[in-house]
Amino acid sequence: MTKETIVRADVPDDKNKRKELVVSGLESGVTVAIVRPGDDDFASLGSVTLLYNDNGTISGGEMRLFELKTPKDQDEAMSLAGKVKAVILGSSNWTVIPLENLIAKFRNSGTKVFACASDPGQAKLYLQTLEKGVDGIVIDV
Repeated sequence: MTKETIVRADVPDDKNKRKELVVSGLESGVTVAIVRPGDDDFASLGSVTLLYNDNGTISGGEMRLFELKTPKDQDEAMSLAGKVKAVILGSSNWTVIPLENLIAKFRNSGTKVFACASDPGQAKLYLQTLEKGVDGIVIDV
């Protein structure tokens, strides 16, 4: 099974820095980027699919972004199994247990699970968790 890769370019406040992230992604072969509303002009940078983050709702509700900080955040993410196209999970203090719980819950729901990774070691761990791993990685630098 092919894993998907997305670059997260919505975090920097500086639009030029967000643009640089999209360009770097394209140069590395990543053709999907999460951007902010108003970054429409990034579509002219190349063959890129832009996903717009509007306060955690991505592309009009097809995807949701969760910062997992509390058990309540995990419960909210889990409640979307089968209801959205994908959930994107971010956390500055990951433990593997919440990720295992979410992968198990979403396994046959039709909803994909993506995890934000800031380095190759994290990405590898997330792709191998519970043998199946996440459906894709969001590069979050």
